[in-house]
Amino acid sequence: MLSIRTYSRLYDIPSLTDWDKLRQGNGRWRVSESILWMEIARNALGHRPYYVTAWEGELLAGALAFAEIRSYIFGSFLVSMPYVNWGGPVAANHQVKSALLEAAIQLAELRRVDYLEIRADLDTTDARWVKRSGQKVIMLLDLSSSEGQLWQRLGSKVRNQVRKAQKLSMNLICGGKQLADDFCNIYSSNMQYLGTPTYPATFVATIAECFRDRCEIVLVSQGKRPVAGAVLLHGNGISEVPLAACLPEYRSSCASMLLYWELLRRSIERGSLVFDFGRCTKDSGSYHFKKQWGARAQELVWYYYIRRTDPATMAKEHPRFRVWQSIWKWLPQYLAQLLGSYIVRGIPV
Repeated sequence: MLSIRTYSRLYDIPSLTDWDKLRQGNGRWRVSESILWMEIARNALGHRPYYVTAWEGELLAGALAFAEIRSYIFGSFLVSMPYVNWGGPVAANHQVKSALLEAAIQLAELRRVDYLEIRADLDTTDARWVKRSGQKVIMLLDLSSSEGQLWQRLGSKVRNQVRKAQKLSMNLICGGKQLADDFCNIYSSNMQYLGTPTYPATFVATIAECFRDRCEIVLVSQGKRPVAGAVLLHGNGISEVPLAACLPEYRSSCASMLLYWELLRRSIERGSLVFDFGRCTKDSGSYHFKKQWGARAQELVWYYYIRRTDPATMAKEHPRFRVWQSIWKWLPQYLAQLLGSYIVRGIPV
C-alpha cells in the first residue's frame, strides 16, 4: 500500500540520498538536478525544505522536494526547486507521481503559501495545475570532441573577440570555495548595474563546498583585479553555468568572451558532451550573447498551483519592479550588497 511521508531534513531519509547518488551514475545527469540544492537553500539562505516522499511498505517509490520561501515584502511560496531550472517529482510510476502532486497541493494549503511552483513538465490534465511556458529558455551547445574542433566551429566574430581579450594580457584563475568572495564582488556589481539584488557570498561558497570536485569557480583578471567570473558545474555528460558576470566597465574588453571560451574548454576536458549556458529570457541581451556561440534554445516548462498570487507578478520584468530597479542602480555598492543578501532570500528566482 502506498503511503506519503513528509520530512524537513534530508538526512532523515537515507534512501533519498542513496537515490540521488544512483541518479548521478545513471546516464546524463546535471548537478542542478541534485536533491542537495535543498540543503544549500537551507544552509546558505535560511529556507525550510520539505521532502514529500512516497513509500511502498519500506521501499522508497518517489520523492518531490520543495523549499519554502517567505518574505514580508514578496509573500510566501513553495518551489521545486529554486535557484536552478529543474525540479518536480521523481516517481516509480504514474500512480506514485499523482500521489506526490496531490500531497504537494495539501502542503501548499497547510502552509498557506501564495503559490506552489514546480520546475518541470508535469504533463498532467489536472485543471488545478497551471502550465507556464515560453517566458524562459535555456541555451544548449553540443560540444566537439576537442577544443580545436570547437574553435573552428565558432564564428570569426566570436574568435576575434576572444583574441582581443587575450591580447590585453588577461589572466585566468580557477579554483573552488576560496574564490567565492572575488566572484560575488563581480556578480554583485553587475547585478546592481542591472537593478537587481544578489546572493550573499555564502550561497556561492556553499555550492562550491557541497559539490567540490564537480564545481569550479573561474575568474578572468586584469592585473590583480578580477573582472569577470562564473560558477561552472560538471555533471555526467553535461556542464552548466548557473551564475556568471562581468564588471560593467570591462564589458568592452571582451573579458566575458575569454571567460566563456575557458568554460567551454574546461567542459571538453571533463568529457562533457553538452554545455548549458543557463536560463535567460528569449530575445534578451543574454539570449543573443549565448546564441552567438552556436547555442540552441530549449523552452522551459513550469507548472503552478495558485492559491492567491499570479506568478507573473513575481517576474523581474513586471512593471511593478521598474521603480525599485532604478533606485537599486544608484545605491552605494556596500549598501546594495548588504541589503541585497536579505532581499534576494525572498525572491523565488
